[in-house]
Amino acid sequence: MAAPYSQSTKSLLLGAFSLLLAFSPLIRSSEACGISVYWGQNLAQEGSLRELCETGYYSYVNLAYLSTFGCGQKFALNFTDHCDATSGGCKSLSTEIQACQNRGVKVLLSLGGNDTRYNQLCSAQDARNVADDLYNTFLSGSNSDGPLGDVSLDGIDLDIEYPGSVNYWDYLVEALASYRTPEKNVYLSASASCSYPDNDLGKVIDTGLLNHVAIRFYQDNPQCYTSASPDNILDAWNRWSSALPKGNQLFFGRSNSVPALDVLINQILPVITSSPNYGGVMLLIADSDISTIRQAACNSYTPGISVYWGQSLNSEGSLRELCETGFYNYVNLAFLSTFGCGQKLVLNLTDHCDAASGGCRSLSTEIQACQNRGVKVLLSLGGNDTRYNQLCSAQDARDVADNLYNTFLKGSNPDGPLGDVALDGIDLDIEYPGSVSYWEYLVEALAKYRTPEKNVYLSASASCSYPDKDLDNAINTGLLNHVAVRFYDDNPQCDCSEGSATVLDTWNRWNSSLPEGNKLSFGLLLDPNIGNQCSAVLFVTEILPVITSSPNYGGLMLRAVINVSTLYRAAAHSNEALHRQQSLISVL
Repeated sequence: MAAPYSQSTKSLLLGAFSLLLAFSPLIRSSEACGISVYWGQNLAQEGSLRELCETGYYSYVNLAYLSTFGCGQKFALNFTDHCDATSGGCKSLSTEIQACQNRGVKVLLSLGGNDTRYNQLCSAQDARNVADDLYNTFLSGSNSDGPLGDVSLDGIDLDIEYPGSVNYWDYLVEALASYRTPEKNVYLSASASCSYPDNDLGKVIDTGLLNHVAIRFYQDNPQCYTSASPDNILDAWNRWSSALPKGNQLFFGRSNSVPALDVLINQILPVITSSPNYGGVMLLIADSDISTIRQAACNSYTPGISVYWGQSLNSEGSLRELCETGFYNYVNLAFLSTFGCGQKLVLNLTDHCDAASGGCRSLSTEIQACQNRGVKVLLSLGGNDTRYNQLCSAQDARDVADNLYNTFLKGSNPDGPLGDVALDGIDLDIEYPGSVSYWEYLVEALAKYRTPEKNVYLSASASCSYPDKDLDNAINTGLLNHVAVRFYDDNPQCDCSEGSATVLDTWNRWNSSLPEGNKLSFGLLLDPNIGNQCSAVLFVTEILPVITSSPNYGGLMLRAVINVSTLYRAAAHSNEALHRQQSLISVL
């Protein structure tokens, strides 16, 4: 087990991680794929807000609707049968909203809807006044007398469908965006007509200030008709995708089974998910097919931060705590240390739990908690311990793949080392020299378990030297979602002692040779005591801006967990210092 970090090392690590967090927009490059949903107009079908968020399927919830606003009118919420805002009955939603936010779900207030009773804004100044009132009433978190109490919503959504309401929405968005700070983002989105451009919200979209735009492909509109094929929809999508301001994301809107599920899953999503600004799917109403839709909509690897967990209880904390930080998109459980050649699978999570006695089954609830927050949890095979064997044959590799699926991925083995939880995939960290044989057969056999309903994520940690002598055949299958290169290896191709040139040359070799569709992640150890790896300052100033422009950039891989809460306490010598660190982290 790794020794606990010293006080001075903790401070150095915190400084390094803070720099990475400050540059997190580059690290992640965009919001990960997600599902947004409107809630508030159909009690029988959508249930409570807490229940909706507890499904784990949704990344964004739009509270629908603020139906009266502007031109000097008093705000009026309309959540139909859920609660009566006029009598203060919607203040009880504050605990449910906070429960959603605690699960990583962004909760926005949607203005408008398809009701013609709301007015357009009366002037540019009226728009600014409404923005100020929206912030103070719903976003600041300091208005206990507001319709939702003192909860702080994450942002505002515009669902403006009232014809002729074109005036002044751009001024509203600009005024709301002015409230964005490093400590608190104000998330802004809009629901737009299938027809391009949207007659009401065209100017708003052109500001470039919206985080995402969801297109209503369920409207009674010739550009949305599927008829015999989805060509009209795909043409409309491409018009929107090519015209959207850079940095904005595009969501595909569905409602009441329009378009049909099979058309969406088999003909539309496989095409639109390759768009560079694809963001996910918007549902006007909570959908009974949500599990299938989310799997198909967010089936691909999205850039983010992956981390190995399981080898140092003192420095990494519990799995639940790790996921609750909100920093990580992928967690690799490290490691499955024995497998292959007829051996029984053996899980080694050091001091976290004893798998031999069934003690790791308790992790199932923590794994599910991570997955409910949108974190993908993979099992990593191997590690840098030489005690595991190579696979003995192609058939042995296939047998191991079947055993891995039935034990860890299928979700129906209560007697397995982790209980009946269904992990999201398998990671290969094969560092044992001479283990080159048969890994490609393992990957091919695991990939066969992929279905539209459940993906099997496959990743690998590769040597800094190109090509990786052990995993080259597996990488060349093109079946891995991402490859993380260990740029912290003691290797001349990773030497950063004289600048970034050598490391960037190595990145470019990997980048140019990786199979199409695979993503490339940059592996960091963030330990100042390790050899000639790049310093955090050099990484964020010279390397990160270059690698994020690579078309197959996949994010960062951290070899070791930094227990951020512990490091806060170690580094914060004053409340002001703590506030500065928290401000940096809020950028993430």
